[in-house]
Amino acid sequence: MASEIRNRFTDTEMQIARETDLPELLTHLGYQVRRIGRYHTTAEMDSLRIKDRRTWFRYSQNTGGDAITFLQQFCGKSFPEAVEYLLTFHGKARDASIPQPKPISPKQALSLPPRNADDRRVFAYLRKRGIAAQVIRQFLNAGLLYEDAVHHNCVFVGRDESGQAKYAGLRGTYDLDSPASRETQPAATKTQASPSRTIRSQIWCLSLRHPSI
Repeated sequence: MASEIRNRFTDTEMQIARETDLPELLTHLGYQVRRIGRYHTTAEMDSLRIKDRRTWFRYSQNTGGDAITFLQQFCGKSFPEAVEYLLTFHGKARDASIPQPKPISPKQALSLPPRNADDRRVFAYLRKRGIAAQVIRQFLNAGLLYEDAVHHNCVFVGRDESGQAKYAGLRGTYDLDSPASRETQPAATKTQASPSRTIRSQIWCLSLRHPSI
């Protein structure tokens, strides 16, 4: 059985694995490697001695070996797992899978804030800003404007040529100088970025007379 496992790897691959530089490997594994005279050891296992950078011996357990046995002993790897790990460590991984491009996920559907039962605060706010009542009603009736049920913001909805909502901008309905506006009403925010020029013009045409809206 052992010979069958070893036959999985070529002589060259086994040589690469066995001649792994142990101080480099242990550093890669997170050990604090330090040199003492002709040997190397680690802060974690002070009874460990690495000779000629290729073989190790741990006196407290009276055991030793090469990089393969080190991974078996201290990393819980089987023989083939240890060899494959070392080949990968050397950039010689077997059966390396070709990196696959990440699938392009469809754009997340626009989630509009829930609509309030009426639009009284939005209507009053925009009338106070000098927007004509008939313009406000036109936008309300066209589904381009409504009042959200949670914060009673103005929700300006941008739609594409097919009528699908693609963008929304929020504006608090409190007076800009009131404490409520500063503390609880955020500035106009977007629920989806990068609206088209057509959508943007639909949303902001209400503010032509008042750019700060």
